Amino acid sequence: MEEYFTIYPIYFNSSISLSAGRKYNKELCINLNYKELVHALQKLNMGFKEEKDKRHPKDINYGRVKVEKKYGKTFTISGIVETVKTIREEALKMEKEKKEKKVTTINEESTGKKTKLVSRKRVNKKKGKY
Repeated sequence: MEEYFTIYPIYFNSSISLSAGRKYNKELCINLNYKELVHALQKLNMGFKEEKDKRHPKDINYGRVKVEKKYGKTFTISGIVETVKTIREEALKMEKEKKEKKVTTINEESTGKKTKLVSRKRVNKKKGKY
């Protein structure tokens, strides 16, 4: 009896039909890629094997993961979905914080006056070209 079950990223692609390779309900599908799948399993501290050179017969993208059966399929799938959602939310927050930090550092360097960020493109007023 096998100790692992296989998960392909195509199983979570909501734009693909069930007959084309999607395996789970569209509500669970989040269009993840192989790297996100591996990162989510690492965050969940689950035992798994990476197989980068393998691919689903109906998909052109490479990569699959074999997860130990002791965790259970439904627990694993729901954990992957929730973890990827939180990873994406954290990435958006980090991106917003970086933008805010750029604005505040420019204001701190000025002489007390508030400065606005201006595009570095120069416009030729006569011709209207960049």
